[in-house]
Amino acid sequence: MRRFPAVIVVLAVIAALQTARFGAVRFFKMAADGEMSWAFALPAGIGDLLIAATAPWVVFVLLKNRTPTTRRWVIIWNIAGIADLLLAVTLGFLTNFPLQARLESVLADDLTMGFIPMVAVPVCVLLHMVGIVILSRARTAQLFS
Repeated sequence: MRRFPAVIVVLAVIAALQTARFGAVRFFKMAADGEMSWAFALPAGIGDLLIAATAPWVVFVLLKNRTPTTRRWVIIWNIAGIADLLLAVTLGFLTNFPLQARLESVLADDLTMGFIPMVAVPVCVLLHMVGIVILSRARTAQLFS
């Protein structure tokens, strides 16, 4: 059984957790039902789906196919993930995404839509930032041993 350096395992887990962003497909249904603006749902949903869809590639590259350019590509992927989330938050404010209504819904029956802006977005940003810090500080020997 092949053993991986701890830094690689941590980075792969961070990337794998981003597949949870496939849940953004719900934005499209909500926009179609008139519960959310398409101006928010389309870019935020597509961005989340792109990050979620590429997360398995990042895991594969980290575990099976590390090359000298791996660090650069994984950092770029993490930056893209942060940029997508910042864009979604900005669009939420610009399109008058009903944040207050979403927060109230946490207490009512729609825990998911209150959970996303209050917990999931900050956690995803934090995970991407941790990935960037690890990659920035890791020595080449740690990544390619």
